[in-house]
Amino acid sequence: MQFDLGHPSTTVYSNKWQDIAAKYQIPTSIDKVPSLTFSLGDMQASVRHLAIMQREGQGIDWEGERIELIGTIGADLIDGRVVVMDFVQDKILFARDRQGLHRGGTSFQAFSFSGRRIVMTVMFEGEQKRIMYDSGSSAFSWLSNEKTAKRLARANVSPTSYPIRSWDKILTAHTLPTDATVQVGGLNLPLREISYIQDMGLLQEAAISSMGVGGMVGNKLFLGRKLIIDTRKLEIAVEE
Repeated sequence: MQFDLGHPSTTVYSNKWQDIAAKYQIPTSIDKVPSLTFSLGDMQASVRHLAIMQREGQGIDWEGERIELIGTIGADLIDGRVVVMDFVQDKILFARDRQGLHRGGTSFQAFSFSGRRIVMTVMFEGEQKRIMYDSGSSAFSWLSNEKTAKRLARANVSPTSYPIRSWDKILTAHTLPTDATVQVGGLNLPLREISYIQDMGLLQEAAISSMGVGGMVGNKLFLGRKLIIDTRKLEIAVEE
């Protein structure tokens, strides 16, 4: 399962789940699993009323060796917990509190977890901006609108354009090199890249604007660092 903090709830994909439910005799309705317990490392996670997302494609290839993506673990998993996204050792750690999980001088800052969306205030271009963190957007450092991306891009550069899948849609992303930086939790982080999505559409842009955020950051901004998210105290920090 992918770990997507941009998605508020854990869900499984119908094309894969049909085969899993049949093999392990798990009670399932058309769009919901009453309850499910699964392991993440040595941690047991339990979900009630697990949603089934309708997806096309093949079921489980039980004889094959390729990785089967069967669903998305959402932000409900970290509600009331601490998660450390360690992009140095490529590990994720879940805990009930953050004691012993950070250095003594680490600076934490407040964030909002309304609707299980991680929205934090950062310093960007000398101003405070509210941005959303989405761990499912691994390819992006900073996702903004076309006007901002082109303004902050290095001079005389052309964007790198490529298709991306957003659930069941294929969109076009454009990424430009930039010298802009953003300050998160007292640390200045170089963006290196800024992106925009050409085919996002007015409805999706309006939905982002309605949350009062000026952009979205993905995992790429934190590569080589640790991101500590404490949803009990509603505080977040970055460690070099």
